[in-house]
Formats: sequence, structure tokens, C-alpha cells
Amino acid sequence: MDGCFAGHNGTPVNMPNVFCIFERYTGDIMWRHTETLIPGKVIREVRPEVTLVARMASIEFKQSGSINVTVGLTGLLGVMVGETAKTESHAKIRLGVAQADL
Repeated sequence: MDGCFAGHNGTPVNMPNVFCIFERYTGDIMWRHTETLIPGKVIREVRPEVTLVARMASIEFKQSGSINVTVGLTGLLGVMVGETAKTESHAKIRLGVAQADL
């Protein structure tokens, strides 16, 4: 799946074969992390529940058949521009670095 995001100067940047992972940090749906493929590293993870986060809403489809919907607005833009990680250790170093630090 191809992705498109705003570059450091605001222009659209298209990237092939990328995806976005929506992380929930203390219930805040604005925390998100995106990473492209790290050469030579296969990342596999199985989770029993599927979660869809769309802008300001989090929709969790539980195995029990229930659906949990959470809506949250902060007024803060939750986007960060970062350089592409080439190795797993480089990806760990890049976590939490703001655009101004690049």
C-alpha cells in the first residue's frame, strides 16, 4: 500500500509500500508512529483485536463481538517528520526525536 504525507516543507511526499501504526499511549489516540520497511528485518506481530483509528476516533473490534468507540480532540497536530531508519538499532534511536532535532 502506498502512503502520502506532508514533507518537512509541507509538500506531499509519496512513498511506496508503507503503512501507519496507531499506538495508544495512555488512551491518547493522537500518538501515532510510522515506519517503513527496514531492509533484512521481517516484523511480525499477532494481536487478538483489530483497532481502527481515523483522525479523531478510535474504533476497537473485540473478539467478543463488541465494538468500542472512543472520540478525542486535543487541538494539537500529532504529526512528526523523521528520516528513514536503515537498521533496527537506528529505528530505536529515532524514536521520540522531534522535527527540530533532525
